[in-house]
Amino acid sequence: MGQVCCGGKTKHAGAATEDARPDRTLEALCAQEKVMVSKVKKHLRNVVPGLLMYVLVEKVGDSLDAGTEAEIEEKRIEILQTVINTLRHALISYSKAYRGDTNWFKISLTSKEAMMLLNAYVTDKHNNLLSIKVFPTKPQQEFSKRFVAHFKLVWEKTTEGVDIKQTFTGVYWKETASLCDFFMQADTDAGGDLDVDEIEKIMHKQNIGLEGARLRRLIMKEDQSADGRLDFKEYISFFLKITEKRYIQQVLFRKYVKSEPGQIMKSGQFHEFLTTSQGYNGDFKDTCKMLAKMKECGMAVRYKGGDGSEQIGLSSRHFAQFLTSFPANHEEEKAWATKEIPHNSCYDPSYTTKVYQDMNQPLTDYFIASSHNTYLDNGQLTGKSSAVAYQNALMLGCRCLEIDCWDGDDGEPIVYHGHTLTTKVKFEEVIKTIDKYAFKRSQYPVILSLEVHTSPDQQTKMGQIMKQVFRRKGPDGTLHSILQPPIAYTDHKRTAADFTPDGLKGKILVKGKILCQEDGPDLFDEHIKLVKEMTMQQPENKLHVDETRGADDEDDTPAEVSNEIEKCEGTKKVRLSPELSSCVWMKSVHYRGYEGTKSKGNHWDVSSFTETSVEKHYSSEKSREEYSQSNKILFARIYPSGTRVNSDNYHPQISWNMGCQIVALNYQIEHNKSAELRYNLGKFLDNGKCGYLIKPPPLIDPSRKHNDFHDATVVTVEVLQGFRLPKPKSESEGEKIDPYVRVTMNGIEGDTKKGHATRVVDDNGWNPEFFSISENKRKEKALCETHIKKDSPNTSGSTVFKFNVQSVDLAVLTIQVWDQDVADDDFIGEAVIPVKCLRKGYRSVPLKSEVFVQLDSMVFCRFDVEAPSKSA
Repeated sequence: MGQVCCGGKTKHAGAATEDARPDRTLEALCAQEKVMVSKVKKHLRNVVPGLLMYVLVEKVGDSLDAGTEAEIEEKRIEILQTVINTLRHALISYSKAYRGDTNWFKISLTSKEAMMLLNAYVTDKHNNLLSIKVFPTKPQQEFSKRFVAHFKLVWEKTTEGVDIKQTFTGVYWKETASLCDFFMQADTDAGGDLDVDEIEKIMHKQNIGLEGARLRRLIMKEDQSADGRLDFKEYISFFLKITEKRYIQQVLFRKYVKSEPGQIMKSGQFHEFLTTSQGYNGDFKDTCKMLAKMKECGMAVRYKGGDGSEQIGLSSRHFAQFLTSFPANHEEEKAWATKEIPHNSCYDPSYTTKVYQDMNQPLTDYFIASSHNTYLDNGQLTGKSSAVAYQNALMLGCRCLEIDCWDGDDGEPIVYHGHTLTTKVKFEEVIKTIDKYAFKRSQYPVILSLEVHTSPDQQTKMGQIMKQVFRRKGPDGTLHSILQPPIAYTDHKRTAADFTPDGLKGKILVKGKILCQEDGPDLFDEHIKLVKEMTMQQPENKLHVDETRGADDEDDTPAEVSNEIEKCEGTKKVRLSPELSSCVWMKSVHYRGYEGTKSKGNHWDVSSFTETSVEKHYSSEKSREEYSQSNKILFARIYPSGTRVNSDNYHPQISWNMGCQIVALNYQIEHNKSAELRYNLGKFLDNGKCGYLIKPPPLIDPSRKHNDFHDATVVTVEVLQGFRLPKPKSESEGEKIDPYVRVTMNGIEGDTKKGHATRVVDDNGWNPEFFSISENKRKEKALCETHIKKDSPNTSGSTVFKFNVQSVDLAVLTIQVWDQDVADDDFIGEAVIPVKCLRKGYRSVPLKSEVFVQLDSMVFCRFDVEAPSKSA
């Protein structure tokens, strides 16, 4: 029986079998675990072995900091079991390579032992594997050193000789790590190698069109032992050869290296590639700094220069790894930008990782990410109402939330879709959830669009709840309200320019109805009193009380407010509570038409329109222009038609084209899988994903027409290859997919174009090629035709698509991957790219699922964005 030495203590594996189940309390290890996690994060780049590195990068990361206590504990147990399995497979691989059998060794670790082992390993000051002391059943000289030597071989084979002590991040390891996953999942008998049937299952599961005699021939080429099986080293070599990125490694690499594959792309050649193909403006020193950073990330190698000095360059595989690299999520993207880790995503990080736009313009000058009936997580008639839905919307970048408020039976206001079978949630629970998550994703203001159907008493309760919950400690330690008081009665001297996204950071803006004198002098006076109290609770540098109005004044309403009272449109159906009215900053008003808005509209007014009403405004040039001019004065809020009971969505583009700021969509992405919502979320990836986008000048400047755009641009998209495309809905079974790519442009009326599609590639989701690699035109055409189905979306073989764009600010490019089927084609993934955020050159296009979750899949494309030629 084997023994395991953990952190200097020797334990008999046999004795541990009595406690083979994972220790689900982990009480004794809590303190030690905290140390371990901090050590992992501190020393992550110095961890040596490949498989264990994958466990730490992919399975640990920041996951131990997120979730409930029970979820964190469950995650720890999952990580420990992964560590155990990883060590087991590593030892089996060792025994297969050096002993010829796998029966001589057994390993049994409890979670506690694995944690101690991992802790001892990570903190080892020599950065090697000798701290993991594994003893065989029969003593063998220098076992640990042999184990290390074997791991070195595996590591060097999978990284083409990268020094195992080299600083490392997850950038380079992604693909190899996924290959390790495939191997471990397919090796069901834990034999340390794979037979033809097991390899064929991997091919099928990963959408690779290899099977039968052809697969066997390729396996034979890598099967050094001639036993019809591939061990881990042979398997990695086999897989990398069959999944070669042909366009990158055989076309681009050769073009700049001008030699046979296997040579090194020198730093000067890489600089030439960046400047001529990628639109790179840096000098050669900047390129060398980039290569040094890539070397730290395992994406480059050292070579001897002509003068004998040591320099950094790229092998063909490193070049391919770099060109297909992209961050796995928003957090990783920001981390890479901070650490200046280079990647090749089509999204320009200078646009998507930080706020770069002018955020000191009036709030009406911005598009605002907005949701409709935010409380629902399903359909509009029978769905569930949940506070979690607000958390989800806020974490997706939404900055305007809708709350439908009704009387609760116990005197506590509730939220639900009135007169339907949707469930109910407490108003207070919703407000507390919003308070918790409002500023986690963005610091810019959150708008609460209140639909109030409650009695005055429960309205009062609503106001009290918001005032109590929405508070923060100031620098002096006192609590300040983060609710913005009504402008009409406190800041009437301040203009729209005084209320900007920057000036309202960390604020909650409530939209609703406001009391006026027509609602009764007593109610109105109480409202004014409460507004003054709220104003006094604001930080001194944010708001001021109008000193011209004293409490003893007979008429404490100035002329500006009197004008506001004259146009007050208070409802008589439900009386308003002064407590709630004093919380409202954005006033709901009926749309008065352009002339009425021009003469009486205020920058805090909000008019709401259904999608069908917007379509009517868009129907003629005159109504489109007048409506757009109105939206330069006040807010327009658009919401879905009541017939959309399944929480589907309208397309937001025409509303943006007319300058509507609050274009509210159903955010129930898990339920509706809405393409329109994905489009909306993609649009708001711009400007650091903060939820606010400044409108283009023609939609802001009153002297310009809404269609007065002069930034004509030609956007060229060449679709080359796909990588790691999943089966529909992430299914593991079923036929291999037949993918094709559809490219669409949306924007102002003249820029919205019907989509173009590539040809279909049969039975290949791992690395389908949509290009033709042959330089001979006749052969190129023949190659295209061999891959074309009779009913293919594109029978020309062309993968180059051009779009003439008049407004780059409003243009959005969508790249979708579909699986052609006999009946309806199946959606695989897509990328929604604001043209402003698009990087030129050869780029990886990371795909998201139908519920806007990042996939480990991409399309490789070439992009160009340039002014049209004079002849065009």
